[in-house]
Amino acid sequence: CSAPKKFNCIIGSDLLYNSRESYEPLLNTIQQHLHPDGTVILSVRWRKPELEREFFRKAEKLGIIFVNWKEFEECESFKGRCPARLNWSEYGSPECECSNEYFLKTNVSVGNVTKSLAAITEDDMECMNDEEYASFEEKQIQIYVAGYSAKKKGRKRDFDRIN
Repeated sequence: CSAPKKFNCIIGSDLLYNSRESYEPLLNTIQQHLHPDGTVILSVRWRKPELEREFFRKAEKLGIIFVNWKEFEECESFKGRCPARLNWSEYGSPECECSNEYFLKTNVSVGNVTKSLAAITEDDMECMNDEEYASFEEKQIQIYVAGYSAKKKGRKRDFDRIN
C-alpha cells in the first residue's frame, strides 16, 4: 500500500455546516493529504458558529492553524461582498465585542425593510427575495487559509506569502 498523495493546496467550501457530525474525517483528510509546506483554503458560510468553531479548535490541536485570508479580504472585487473581518474564534461569539458590533451594524434587507444581521429570524429568511438572500449569505462567508504551525513543522511558518 503506497503512502497517500500529498498536495500543496487543498481547497474546501461549505464543509462545516453539518455540526452534528464529527469533524475528524475532514481533519484526517487534511492531515493525510496536505504537504508539510502546503496550504488549505477553506470558505466557511457560518450557520452555527459556536458549534462550527470546534473544527478550528481541533485543527489547532493538530498543528493546523487557520487565519483570515487577508489578500481575499482586501481584494476590491470582494470587499463589499464578504465584509466580515473576524477571525474564526471571534465570529458569532457573544463574548466578542467586535463580533457583536458586526452583527448589530451589518444590515440586510427583508422585503425592502432594513434589519441588522442580529435581528434576522428564520421567518425573515423565508421572506427574503433571491437578491436579499444572496446578500444575507455573503455577509456570513469568510475565507481562511491554513498550514501546519511552526511548532508542528519545527520551523517558522511564513503566512506572508498567502496573506
